[in-house]
Amino acid sequence: HVVRVEFYYGDSLIGTVQEAPYCLEWSEPEPGMHLLQARAIDDGGLEGESAVIRVEARLPNDAFADRAILEGNPAATTGSNLGATKETGEPNHAGDPGGASVWWSWTAPASGRAVIRVEVTGGDGMTPLLAVYRGTALGNLTEVGAGSGEATARVEFDAAAGETFAIAVDSEFGAAGTFNLSARVGQAPEVELIHPAD
Repeated sequence: HVVRVEFYYGDSLIGTVQEAPYCLEWSEPEPGMHLLQARAIDDGGLEGESAVIRVEARLPNDAFADRAILEGNPAATTGSNLGATKETGEPNHAGDPGGASVWWSWTAPASGRAVIRVEVTGGDGMTPLLAVYRGTALGNLTEVGAGSGEATARVEFDAAAGETFAIAVDSEFGAAGTFNLSARVGQAPEVELIHPAD
């Protein structure tokens, strides 16, 4: 009679379940491929191990169809493309093949000049690729604008109130990192100091 089942990620115990059906929900694993194994222990102390299984954890907004919602004016969020992939049929963002894109959906709350901006906050070698699209399916996207840069990228365009845009953040060579993403429309222009005054 089984009294408990232990679940392991490599050599690390990630949980123990003591009641049938001996299922474990692994909360927020890092994106990527993981090797998991279960060990059952009976009331006599005997142990049996399952075969090692491969489980892939993906970012919730890795796929176009699973875009995260960006709301507000200004709207802001933090993000990561660690473990992200590029879908079959996905366009090259900012003219670069990239390879680690994540997606958001943003509806303009007002009409006017919209600014979408991404700023890298961590990750060696992440040169951001930012692209904004109209369209409701990966196969029918129309690019509104795109940009890339050393640590920041931005796109400006005219938006109508209630219009929804798909936003992709990727990186040159599919490099991974963390970033801040913001969107605004119809507000005062953004000022960026390039060189300090003497």
